[in-house]
Amino acid sequence: MDIAFPINKIATGAAFLSREKEADTLASNLVERRHTLIYDSKKSGKHSLVRRALDILDDNGVRYILIHLNLFRCRTEETMLELYTETVCRALADSGCKLSPSINESISQMSGKPDILSLPETIASQNGARIIVWFDEFQNILNFDQSDETLRLLEKHILKHDHVTYIIMGSKINAMNFIMERMEYFPSFSERIILRPLNEDEVTRHVSRVFQKVGRIITKKQTKFIYDCSQGNPWLIWRIANSCFNLTRGYVTDDLINESINIQLVTFEMRFHDIIDSLSNYQLQLLRAIYDGEVKLNSQDVIDHYGLSSSANVHRLKEALMKKEVITFDDGNNPIIIDPLFLLWLKTRYFV
Repeated sequence: MDIAFPINKIATGAAFLSREKEADTLASNLVERRHTLIYDSKKSGKHSLVRRALDILDDNGVRYILIHLNLFRCRTEETMLELYTETVCRALADSGCKLSPSINESISQMSGKPDILSLPETIASQNGARIIVWFDEFQNILNFDQSDETLRLLEKHILKHDHVTYIIMGSKINAMNFIMERMEYFPSFSERIILRPLNEDEVTRHVSRVFQKVGRIITKKQTKFIYDCSQGNPWLIWRIANSCFNLTRGYVTDDLINESINIQLVTFEMRFHDIIDSLSNYQLQLLRAIYDGEVKLNSQDVIDHYGLSSSANVHRLKEALMKKEVITFDDGNNPIIIDPLFLLWLKTRYFV
């Protein structure tokens, strides 16, 4: 199967669309040592954004050492600190950064200790190196037994560092909101880059160009249909478009697009079944209300119509669906089903 679009890899070059402003902002933050928050749902383009910002630094001759720490497999503070030690030392070795004897001695004495958290700052301040520490899947710290203590430990070190720039990234919106807004950690991380849906016109032009290069044709109307189904989500746009690309050798038909969408729904149907199976009847009814476009979920009309029992119960149900990362709320406090493909599955398979 041809991979015409970046479905399982970072989008670079011409495939990186409509987020140049955000990339410029992040690049500027990295140069000026301003810390940045980036958190959104999975497959929303977070890694592509960071890669584009780093490419901007490379293009401008900015030298830096990147320490990329993915916490996905960490379930304890101890394993996080061990991973931090390994990642820092490996990044320094790969960079060829020359360390003073005192720093080398400090490293040799560190093994999963909190002291390692200050090592990038020590090196940056003594050697003048530009160091970027990128925490990935940061919300996973909430799985630690003493997550509050770990967050306090990180905050204690990070907030007093003047020579290291931090990126904190997460793929669970509500969990990250809980850390940053409810628990109020990292108050100086005032710069959060929000990933808006891709620009429809840019998507249309790019998809058309890719098809035309090999003599295949997709219309603007068809691309708009793909875009609307995907709600501007890059990963889903590319998956549907790539499926269409491989199913035709000439003109794309509407039936072919529907078949491509069906392929995505079938591929992820087991995951969607698991989501539904994990919901109580009350939670499912609240999900139905949100699907139907209800906004005032605590109103008596909505409670009565969907059998939600009481306003207090609605509050508990919202918290449960948010904890499962099924829904979130936008800036206007309107409920949103996070995954556009899950929403499409509800529309075509479940709430029919």
